[in-house]
Amino acid sequence: MQGDLPDSDDRPLYWARLQMTRAIQQFQPDFALSDEQRADLIWAVEVNSRGQGNEIRFPASKGLERMLISGFDPFTLDPEPRRGNPSGASIMALDGTEVRTGDGVVFIETVILPVNWTEFDQGMVEEAFGPFMQEGMRQVDATMTISQGRNRFDVEAYNGRYRTGTSNDGINPCPPPHFTRPECQITPSTDWVPFEPPQWTVSTQPVDALLATDTSPYDIIHNTQVTEFLVCGETATASRPDGPTTFEHCARSGGGGSYLSNEVAYRVTLLRDALGLDIPAGHLHIPPMPFASGQDTEITDPVFEENRQTVVDLTGDLARAAAHAIE
Repeated sequence: MQGDLPDSDDRPLYWARLQMTRAIQQFQPDFALSDEQRADLIWAVEVNSRGQGNEIRFPASKGLERMLISGFDPFTLDPEPRRGNPSGASIMALDGTEVRTGDGVVFIETVILPVNWTEFDQGMVEEAFGPFMQEGMRQVDATMTISQGRNRFDVEAYNGRYRTGTSNDGINPCPPPHFTRPECQITPSTDWVPFEPPQWTVSTQPVDALLATDTSPYDIIHNTQVTEFLVCGETATASRPDGPTTFEHCARSGGGGSYLSNEVAYRVTLLRDALGLDIPAGHLHIPPMPFASGQDTEITDPVFEENRQTVVDLTGDLARAAAHAIE
């Protein structure tokens, strides 16, 4: 079966995954299938259809550098079910790319993550990135996490431990009032992070190389803005333009907010630190891809296609700039 949507469209994969997982949920076989086995089948579909696990196929060749990048599913579909995610579209275009630099080749692999707290709490981020951040023949030399953001490119400087907001699965782990409490804190498995996680992590992306990349017609900035609680355990907050006052101040939001884009950046940079790595890691927010004004019925249109291709191409340029900057 073949449709007429372009290969850079991330939505058909998302729609197909929803159909597959629903089919497994409704499957009534003529043999015993426990709830645990059904959940395992769904998890296998999720992991493999997202390019994770065994689908990450870095060459083990010596003299090759490796970069692992993540993007996200579409989200906020209730007001606009046709929506795609530019980060998902971008990483689909980047998957398997070889970037030739003055020092050799950087091989890029990519994974797609859900906009769900449930899978994050089940360790999906750590299981996707962690095995390739450990020592071995396929250890990565750089990581990058990407998501949809504002109408510009943001190279995020700081990631906070706080988490809140309603995801695609209808869950909000930390509803108001907002103050530092256990359910509002990102807490990875101790299998990966065997210590109390800090309130903040820091990006180690090649900022100068990224900011020097031409992203016209969009601006690109190094975003150092954060929000911190004035007193841990109380609700009062303050915005800080140049990062947290101290790393002991409790986080309310990193540069990327306190939703799943901030969370994936926090988890991956925390993995970097827990494993003692000195590699590029951090988050890139990229522009959305709107439909034509007033067009609210067709699944696609020329304006949407052009917006997506522009953002995909520019994000690819930034990923390649980061690859060239690997030392």
